[in-house]
Amino acid sequence: MYRAKQISLDEINHARCYSSLTQYARLIRLSSPGTFVKIELNERNDESQLLVFKRIFVCFPAMKIGFLKGCMPYLGLDGCHLKGPYGGVPLLAVSCDGNNCLFYVAYATVEVENKSCWRFYLHLCLGEGIHNTPLVIMSDQTKVPIWENF
Repeated sequence: MYRAKQISLDEINHARCYSSLTQYARLIRLSSPGTFVKIELNERNDESQLLVFKRIFVCFPAMKIGFLKGCMPYLGLDGCHLKGPYGGVPLLAVSCDGNNCLFYVAYATVEVENKSCWRFYLHLCLGEGIHNTPLVIMSDQTKVPIWENF
């Protein structure tokens, strides 16, 4: 089983998967018009001049409209560190709908959990239409003080 797992992991080409993110974003926009997708890439410093994935943000129109029209003025923020060779941190904003169930507002995957990444996420998540709504925001804030000078 261990050898089979290693062979399958060796065959996965993560660079190819990350390079197809722009196509993924285009397909999301085609299948769900009005979806906001933002991808940021970095250039590598070596001679290959390849673009390297930095972060992605996705907010579907149904998520935004549902939050604005059917959820409590509450936003819970959290991130979770991914283990593995490529790492990253998925960031998620949730609210409570009329039945006190979780309602996902937007998600992102960023390189690390730091102030810059949280600013990127909150700027896009609390963007147009949402910023006029008074909100209660809850975050664990264990390592990154995201609210300083925000």
